[in-house]
Amino acid sequence: MSDVDFGAITQVQQKTWAEGDFAMVAGLIVIVAEELAESLEIVPGERVLDVACGSGNGALAAARRAWGDTVGADFVPALLERGRELFGDGISDLRVERKATRQTFRSVDHWMDFFRTYFGPTKVAFERVGPEGEEALAEDLRAYLEESNTAGDRALVLEPEYLEVVATRA
Repeated sequence: MSDVDFGAITQVQQKTWAEGDFAMVAGLIVIVAEELAESLEIVPGERVLDVACGSGNGALAAARRAWGDTVGADFVPALLERGRELFGDGISDLRVERKATRQTFRSVDHWMDFFRTYFGPTKVAFERVGPEGEEALAEDLRAYLEESNTAGDRALVLEPEYLEVVATRA
């Protein structure tokens, strides 16, 4: 592990997630942030940390319920360190639950256009495979999307799972 250049990895990851306009993608999952904030049963005055907050959906949902005192931290070491001071020496409770969300698109082409325009990891994946690998990547994505579609011929509806993790400071 001593040969791993974590600084270089961090820079690549930050660049990848900075590509596109993640706020457009985050708009697809606003309800997830609202549901998470509800499940936390946040009350005014509580302190909340949203780790990997992206464009801030979760932090904003929490801040509305806590009436402020909410921190959103993303893939920046200094912000992660701040989140570590917030939790102090540990946590007293940890809840983990798999949940599903529903994302709707007109078609596979609509999904491809949307994610190639706004989602940094998809943009970077296509850049990395270059013109010679673009068709194969697109075909693989199409196959996956068609297999995952729950709406048949009417539209493209995806129901991806996410992991909700709620930690309470000790």
